[in-house]
Amino acid sequence: MVVTIASVDIVYVISSMEVSRPEMLRATPAYRVLQGCGQVLREKGMPSARCYYDLSYEVPEIDEFWSHSWHGEAHRKILLLLLLKKGPAAVLVGTMGALVMMLLQVADVIPGFYKKPPLLGTGVAYEFGPYSLLVGIGLCCLTLLLWRPRQAVFLDQICIHQHDGTLKMEGILNIGAIMKKSRSLLVLWDQTYVERLWCIFELAAFLKGHESEEAEIVVRPTFLAPWTCYLFASWCVFSSFDLLVPYVSMIPVIIKFVLIVPASCFLTGMFCRYYRAIQHMQDQLRGFRAEDAKCLCCSLGHDENEARLCDRRVVLDCIRTWFGSVSSFETSVQSIVSVALSRRLGMLPFTYRWLLLAEAPCIWGHFDMIAGRLRYGDYYWASVVAIIALAWWLAAGPTLFALPALVADGLLRKGDLSWRDIGITLCGSSLLVMVSVATVAFQYVCVQCFPSPLLGALCFATTVLMVALCVWCPRSKKAPESDEETTESEESCDT
Repeated sequence: MVVTIASVDIVYVISSMEVSRPEMLRATPAYRVLQGCGQVLREKGMPSARCYYDLSYEVPEIDEFWSHSWHGEAHRKILLLLLLKKGPAAVLVGTMGALVMMLLQVADVIPGFYKKPPLLGTGVAYEFGPYSLLVGIGLCCLTLLLWRPRQAVFLDQICIHQHDGTLKMEGILNIGAIMKKSRSLLVLWDQTYVERLWCIFELAAFLKGHESEEAEIVVRPTFLAPWTCYLFASWCVFSSFDLLVPYVSMIPVIIKFVLIVPASCFLTGMFCRYYRAIQHMQDQLRGFRAEDAKCLCCSLGHDENEARLCDRRVVLDCIRTWFGSVSSFETSVQSIVSVALSRRLGMLPFTYRWLLLAEAPCIWGHFDMIAGRLRYGDYYWASVVAIIALAWWLAAGPTLFALPALVADGLLRKGDLSWRDIGITLCGSSLLVMVSVATVAFQYVCVQCFPSPLLGALCFATTVLMVALCVWCPRSKKAPESDEETTESEESCDT
């Protein structure tokens, strides 16, 4: 039996942060949101003829609450969720397939072509094949499409009834309990996020519901999705040159460095826009007013007398009851919410683990290089290549691709002049190119000039690993904080 709003003590429901009925605490498997190429997200929160409420089910606890702006670019959000929820499994399956293909090559089950590498060998021709790289890429893409993550997540379009006004109101009134019963909050951030009243309300509610404990908030900018795909594709191209060109030539090396130039400009420019957006967000939150925040139904110009519920009216009523007043809510946004977002977005927009997954083609390509030497029985040079492969994948690669972000973040903090963006882009891209060339040259010197190539490879790996530790450890321990944060907000938001 459905409980009507009139029978529910609204004050009790919100202030106690307990659900009005067990049926109101609902979730849906993550794959349901992503099926049909993210059909639910592509509707941009508009009223739909289809009711997705049946895709949700009652749960005792929600694994993750997904908060996002319906006015953000849907394809970026869908792609980001695919990478977040399916990416680790996809890379794992791809790596397992690549390892199998490496073993098949070593066992001489599948053919290859002979090529004498100019470096990292005894001067003989090895039999190579691009099987590990190609199978790894193929299995990774298939897993992204077919994997079905079953994490119980909350998405308002599915877990709150969008057609029944009574159930919709009850679902909104239970948002405090829903937030409290959510283990973590995933924010899909874009420039429209802080403009939406509903998004800010969700974030504030989650922080309030977890005041007595550490709030597990994960903020991922949606631009990270195309950036990651670009990085993944770049490594696929770079790795293929050493495998698919069946003759010794400097052309692949030249093409690699030519491609690095536009790639570095693209990456640095993207980070400039990202950190500019963060500065704009901080300005918006410092002067946040609920009446200036946008709601979809009001933007559509609905009739005040029509039966459809006004989201703004419902949310503001909840805010007054839950926070005491709209002004108290605004104060909470200007302090606690602002700090929570700034601390998480002010760091690198990606994690070290994220880069390892994005650079998986680097290690897959090296599997083929190792297999060619093992097939010939050259275990010594296979060991050298294996050490270099791990050094690039675990240390050199993540550090190189973090440089554009570090340059953009560091220089933009020194001023707020938009004309600097071009200079920052050129500076960051030039630094990336120079460091890339220097890293390759250092690898060559270590392997060729040391008495033992194996010792040289170990020296190269140790050096780049130490540099990576210097770059990544400080970033993981320290996050930039807002100038206006208070001790109270710091304690509430620190994770």
